[in-house]
Amino acid sequence: MSRDHVISFISTSPHNGKSISDVAISPRSTYVLTYSQEDNFFVGWLLDTKSEPFDLRKDTESSKFDGISDFKVSDKKIILYNYTGLVKFHDLKNNKDLEIKNECFDYSHTNFLENGNIVTFKSNINTTINPTVLIYELTNKNEFARKGFYVFNEKNVEFGGFRSDSMWMMSYDLIFLLDLATFKLQ
Repeated sequence: MSRDHVISFISTSPHNGKSISDVAISPRSTYVLTYSQEDNFFVGWLLDTKSEPFDLRKDTESSKFDGISDFKVSDKKIILYNYTGLVKFHDLKNNKDLEIKNECFDYSHTNFLENGNIVTFKSNINTTINPTVLIYELTNKNEFARKGFYVFNEKNVEFGGFRSDSMWMMSYDLIFLLDLATFKLQ
């Protein structure tokens, strides 16, 4: 057996010796966020993938968060997390919660785009409203404002998942990839 590469681990204790429960990586892979269910803290890490081996430096630590079941992070250090079934937002740079007023999100259908905007897919087959994609951007007032609202001309559109700045969808047993920058099918 040959060894082309040796992988070395550097021992650190980002959560004061507590185990890391989950990890999220930002869309551009510049920021890593760890969470420990034992200490209920998020720890943010700056990631430099251009260095060999890549460099991971501790950046910030959040205030305490209980009841986190899943989370995502943007390159701008915004956390989108699932808190007892509700979608919540937190700015790690300022250690403040953020809100999108009068909106309700399905966590599994919401994610960050590479530019830091938030995208969410809404659909309810029991109504006459066609599926929609909504885009929100962070304003200078540290609030999210709706930037775009797009309605599909077909009711039979199902969410498939996000990949970078694209969204997988299914309609009539066909799979589509929607570019969320141009809103054109790929």
